Amino acid sequence: MTWLWEKVRKSFLNRTLTFAVVPCVSRSPIRDHLHSKNIETCEETEDHWGDRLSPCPFCGHEDSPILARSQRSCSDPTVSGYSRLPPISNSNQFLTYRPTIAPINNQNQIDQSCRNIQKNLQIESKPQYPTRHETREEFLQEIRKARKNENYMTVQRFYMRLFDSFSEICALFKINPNQSGAKLDDPDLHLEFVYAINDALKDLSSGIHKIVLKSIINALLENNKNLYEKDEVRALFVLLQCPVFGTQSSAPIFAHLLNYIAQLSKDDHQLLVHWFRM
Repeated sequence: MTWLWEKVRKSFLNRTLTFAVVPCVSRSPIRDHLHSKNIETCEETEDHWGDRLSPCPFCGHEDSPILARSQRSCSDPTVSGYSRLPPISNSNQFLTYRPTIAPINNQNQIDQSCRNIQKNLQIESKPQYPTRHETREEFLQEIRKARKNENYMTVQRFYMRLFDSFSEICALFKINPNQSGAKLDDPDLHLEFVYAINDALKDLSSGIHKIVLKSIINALLENNKNLYEKDEVRALFVLLQCPVFGTQSSAPIFAHLLNYIAQLSKDDHQLLVHWFRM
């Protein structure tokens, strides 16, 4: 191996020889065996070397005339493409942007905003009942006119609209449609008007009875009832007195009505009991 090293030194001094891997001197047979594959290449190839040396990539011998990767230029074919990266510099251009939020110190502003939101929610959730101005006398006059002309279409539409929803019942029978809450001793309803409508319904045809039953089903199955407090109990109080439940065919609907009442709270049950005792 000594003669090979002498030849390499001479070639290096003449700057005429270059190769990829050079065998090292005074190393074990195993490491020499690793370099033996490139001996012929080292002997036959000559090119410019350079002035700085680096350790051997196989055995770490520091006398090997192989340029380190950082010492070779990017145009050197022995430097792979993926290793030609720009140097890493301490730059702040890629730092994460963190927006600053100005703190709100004005507590009065926050309280005012909360009050405005609460007020808007109350306005949106306020029940909106239809406007009904019919009276007991006007209804009785319409019944007499229908019997005289034998035309009950107007009466039929009135009953169908009345029992179609809880809001319609409360809009027609409540003394004050915008009242919230209830008293134990008074349901705050036009009871004489309720009794007159029920008495007239007894003498009407079975076809109108069926229409009333369908409307009651719609009222019981209505979703998202937007009512004033205790108006649901008032509507049920009126429905329980409806004379259409006197027939056997209406038993399933009446059972559904009782099931609906059974799901009310204890306070609502007490209201119904006290109103029926009057």
